[in-house]
Amino acid sequence: MQNTNPVTLAKLEVATLNFKDEFTAPPTFFTSFLAPGLKELNMPYGFGAELHPEEGWKALARFLERSGCTLRTLRFCDALSNSVRW
Repeated sequence: MQNTNPVTLAKLEVATLNFKDEFTAPPTFFTSFLAPGLKELNMPYGFGAELHPEEGWKALARFLERSGCTLRTLRFCDALSNSVRW
């Protein structure tokens, strides 16, 4: 179920989301808020162990589109050997 009244975090520019072990991004996590000023997003543990990566990427893309932010840096899985940075 999608949150129809997400919280707007207008001044949030940098966010680090640590979905590690028992902390897993639920499918609805990215529908809970908007971050129109977000410039940098760090996800050192990816989407966590339980959320399928394809679903995680789709949810993240929808969140960024709804937020209307201009993301300059995305760090994904820094803690793993296959680190990705855009």
